[in-house]
Amino acid sequence: MRIALATTEFLTEKTFDGGLANYVFRVAESLITFGHIPVIFVASDKNEVLIFKNIEVVRINEKQFTWWFWFLNVLTLFRLNPSLLFVLRSYRIKSAILKYNKTRKIDIAQYTNSMSLGILLPSKIPCVIRISSYQKLLDEVYGHKQTFRLWQKQFLQDLMLKNSQFIFGPSKKIGDFISKKFNKNVEIIESPFLVDKSVFDETILNEILTKTSQNPYLLYFGSLTVLKGVTDIAEILNDFFEKHNEYYFVFVGKTIDVDGVSILEILKEKAGKYYDRIIWKNSLEHKFLYPIIEKADLVVLPSRIDNFPNTCIEAMAIGKIVIGTFETSFEQLIDNNISGILCKPANPQSLINTIDFALKLNNDDKQKMSQNAIDRIEKLKPEIVVKKLIDYYKTVIERNNNHQSV
Repeated sequence: MRIALATTEFLTEKTFDGGLANYVFRVAESLITFGHIPVIFVASDKNEVLIFKNIEVVRINEKQFTWWFWFLNVLTLFRLNPSLLFVLRSYRIKSAILKYNKTRKIDIAQYTNSMSLGILLPSKIPCVIRISSYQKLLDEVYGHKQTFRLWQKQFLQDLMLKNSQFIFGPSKKIGDFISKKFNKNVEIIESPFLVDKSVFDETILNEILTKTSQNPYLLYFGSLTVLKGVTDIAEILNDFFEKHNEYYFVFVGKTIDVDGVSILEILKEKAGKYYDRIIWKNSLEHKFLYPIIEKADLVVLPSRIDNFPNTCIEAMAIGKIVIGTFETSFEQLIDNNISGILCKPANPQSLINTIDFALKLNNDDKQKMSQNAIDRIEKLKPEIVVKKLIDYYKTVIERNNNHQSV
């Protein structure tokens, strides 16, 4: 099969950061090993076709505006600009896929739900939507005030899901929510993962160990946002350092301001006199990141909401004890107190109690939990997960053909 993977992020783009881009790359690599032909269609800043690690990538300039885009924007005094940008991006991707299909037949197209990319689907090609989040849930957790701009994003995503015949995703929690809300069958297919320890580079780790004077540290990695529970970590820092004066707390990832205030400043302010025990590194390549994960005593990921968190998967694959949260999709990966530990979301007291509990575990219990974590992620090997995805593609193609023949 030739499979189009339509996405808003990929490793070729300057703006790529984590989850979605890495997922698309892993799926594409795995599809090749199964004898299929993936083609990436990614929203970009230029039009070009290139080969990236044996994968064909079609980059589409999402900012190449059309006459109707400007006409409708002016007509509505730019009040519909967020919606029009989403629709334009989807239109560009759809046009590129249809153009490609004229010379090389595409058997199926997989779209990300990010930015409602699948609002306009090519009708001549079977399509599936991979749901990795739901806008209204995210906005509720963030506490965003409802505005017309926000409503537009929510409306487009709802419209896309209502009109989509085939939807799948990795998260049972989000899948169940979408299934009930839209009365749709949502197939649960977890994301593939395989850690490559052969490319570990300890350069950044050694910098961190120099700053900690070889003392132990806890680790958070991923985007530093309210949604991921970083402000909840901030609330416990002073108490944590009071109890555990030998520890440091390392943060790795891009920072996002909270109400105009740097989240790093919030962390340091909450840490009080222990502010110098906070170490931050910007987003890192996996070869630098994995040694930092491996050396951490605990990985702390207290998300308020999540999908099928790559951060949790990566840490568990290396055998780390992860502290996640209940009712946020972590329980799909973590069997509490067996393959990791869960605390209540948005609850700093529960978080620090859980950290204290984890640090008091004896070595035997830690080793058992570590091995259980590794065993869980073994189930995400591409030969297991991507085979299920390929079977799903075949089912969708068959149903689509049957529908067209009626």
